[in-house]
Amino acid sequence: ILSASLMHSVGIPVALILYPDHMSLGVSGNFFGASWYTEGRQYFHAEAVGTEWIHRPGTWRIGEMPEERKREKAYVFPLKVTAGNAQR
Repeated sequence: ILSASLMHSVGIPVALILYPDHMSLGVSGNFFGASWYTEGRQYFHAEAVGTEWIHRPGTWRIGEMPEERKREKAYVFPLKVTAGNAQR
Protein backbone atom coordinates (compact mmCIF):
# COMPACT_ATOMS: atom_id res chain seq x y z
CA ILE A 1 0.00 0.00 0.00
CA LEU A 2 2.91 2.34 0.71
CA SER A 3 4.34 1.86 -2.80
CA ALA A 4 0.96 2.57 -4.37
CA SER A 5 0.47 5.67 -2.22
CA LEU A 6 3.88 7.05 -3.17
CA MET A 7 3.27 6.51 -6.89
CA HIS A 8 -0.21 7.98 -6.65
CA SER A 9 1.10 11.05 -4.81
CA VAL A 10 3.30 11.98 -7.79
CA GLY A 11 0.56 11.41 -10.36
CA ILE A 12 1.30 7.85 -11.52
CA PRO A 13 -1.98 5.99 -12.18
CA VAL A 14 -1.86 2.94 -9.89
CA ALA A 15 -4.19 0.26 -8.58
CA LEU A 16 -4.08 -2.25 -5.77
CA ILE A 17 -4.30 -5.85 -7.03
CA LEU A 18 -5.80 -8.14 -4.39
CA TYR A 19 -5.35 -11.92 -4.42
CA PRO A 20 -6.69 -14.35 -1.79
CA ASP A 21 -3.33 -14.31 0.06
CA HIS A 22 -1.34 -11.41 -1.41
CA MET A 23 -1.52 -7.84 -2.65
CA SER A 24 0.49 -6.35 -5.50
CA LEU A 25 0.31 -3.20 -7.62
CA GLY A 26 -1.09 -2.36 -11.00
CA VAL A 27 0.78 0.46 -12.75
CA SER A 28 -0.57 2.22 -15.81
CA GLY A 29 1.95 3.26 -18.43
CA ASN A 30 3.93 2.19 -21.46
CA PHE A 31 4.66 -1.39 -20.33
CA PHE A 32 3.86 -4.89 -21.56
CA GLY A 33 3.05 -8.21 -19.93
CA ALA A 34 0.46 -9.28 -17.36
CA SER A 35 -2.26 -6.66 -17.04
CA TRP A 36 -5.90 -5.91 -16.32
CA TYR A 37 -8.29 -3.41 -17.90
CA THR A 38 -10.64 -1.53 -15.63
CA GLU A 39 -12.39 1.83 -15.76
CA GLY A 40 -10.90 2.55 -19.19
CA ARG A 41 -7.27 2.07 -18.16
CA GLN A 42 -4.75 -0.76 -18.42
CA TYR A 43 -2.84 -1.67 -15.24
CA PHE A 44 0.31 -3.81 -15.43
CA HIS A 45 1.29 -6.16 -12.63
CA ALA A 46 4.10 -4.90 -10.38
CA GLU A 47 5.60 -6.44 -7.24
CA ALA A 48 6.84 -4.21 -4.45
CA VAL A 49 8.32 -7.04 -2.37
CA GLY A 50 11.51 -9.02 -2.84
CA THR A 51 12.59 -12.46 -1.74
CA GLU A 52 15.63 -12.13 0.53
CA TRP A 53 16.46 -8.43 0.64
CA ILE A 54 20.17 -8.78 1.52
CA HIS A 55 21.33 -11.85 -0.38
CA ARG A 56 18.81 -12.17 -3.21
CA PRO A 57 16.80 -9.01 -3.89
CA GLY A 58 13.61 -9.18 -5.92
CA THR A 59 14.09 -8.68 -9.64
CA TRP A 60 10.50 -8.55 -10.89
CA ARG A 61 9.91 -6.11 -13.73
CA ILE A 62 6.62 -4.35 -14.35
CA GLY A 63 4.41 -6.76 -16.30
CA GLU A 64 6.06 -9.92 -14.90
CA MET A 65 4.23 -12.10 -12.44
CA PRO A 66 4.73 -15.51 -10.83
CA GLU A 67 3.12 -18.39 -12.74
CA GLU A 68 0.93 -19.36 -9.78
CA ARG A 69 -0.62 -15.88 -9.69
CA LYS A 70 -1.74 -16.20 -13.32
CA ARG A 71 -4.27 -18.86 -12.28
CA GLU A 72 -5.66 -16.92 -9.31
CA LYS A 73 -8.62 -14.59 -9.24
CA ALA A 74 -7.50 -11.00 -8.75
CA TYR A 75 -9.50 -7.91 -7.83
CA VAL A 76 -8.34 -4.53 -9.16
CA PHE A 77 -8.88 -1.37 -7.12
CA PRO A 78 -7.64 1.80 -8.87
CA LEU A 79 -6.65 4.62 -6.53
CA LYS A 80 -8.89 7.63 -7.09
CA VAL A 81 -8.07 11.30 -7.22
CA THR A 82 -10.04 13.16 -4.57
CA ALA A 83 -10.08 16.80 -3.47
CA GLY A 84 -7.58 15.96 -0.74
CA ASN A 85 -5.01 14.27 -3.01
CA ALA A 86 -5.40 16.14 -6.31
CA GLN A 87 -2.21 17.35 -7.97
CA ARG A 88 -1.75 21.10 -7.79
